[in-house]
Amino acid sequence: MLDGQPVADDLFRAAILAGGRDFGLELASEQVDRFVTHFELLVSWNRKLNLTRIVDPTEAAKFHFLESAMLSTVLENPSTSSRRVVDIGSGAGFPGLPLACVWSDCEFLLIEPSGKRAVFLKEAIRRLGLLNVTVANARYSAANVRDSDVLVARALDGFEQLLESIVTSVAPVIALFTDPTMLALASKLAPNRELRIVEIPGSKNRRIGILEGSGST
Repeated sequence: MLDGQPVADDLFRAAILAGGRDFGLELASEQVDRFVTHFELLVSWNRKLNLTRIVDPTEAAKFHFLESAMLSTVLENPSTSSRRVVDIGSGAGFPGLPLACVWSDCEFLLIEPSGKRAVFLKEAIRRLGLLNVTVANARYSAANVRDSDVLVARALDGFEQLLESIVTSVAPVIALFTDPTMLALASKLAPNRELRIVEIPGSKNRRIGILEGSGST
């Protein structure tokens, strides 16, 4: 454990508990504990892997964990429709891992092209005890998307280059954490999908865009 980490963990936990309701979340103690464990790993591994620039406990709680988990408040639990959640370019595990903690009965696949980050994700899954999550050390390909998948992507490297292949895939539901300009482009690329935009508390420019319907043009 890093010097000062117990204090940081306490600050992080307090921020999660205090901010949860702002994001529409009612988190169980086990879910909060898993968030804390994920945060500990993130800080520890970040020095070598540069997983994120946000390691301040309060900011990480809001802009990584609560923001990611917020999707569970605006989207029906995919397990009710036997759907798999696919996190494209998962990186440090956002939004996939916080969502998997909330939707523990749903199958998750985290796609991450970086080998080192994929190792981090596997270790995080092991430490969190998440039996519903697997990692694919690979690049995203629309050819591997199922017609029952829910695709999610947040702060994705090369977002604009991948956007068309994501929104025109066979997935019936897509959730993108990005800015309004990218969401407008996504809607233009997939005109047969209905776009619903959700505001994120405290975020200056990022929104959640939920696209549903057919990706064919």
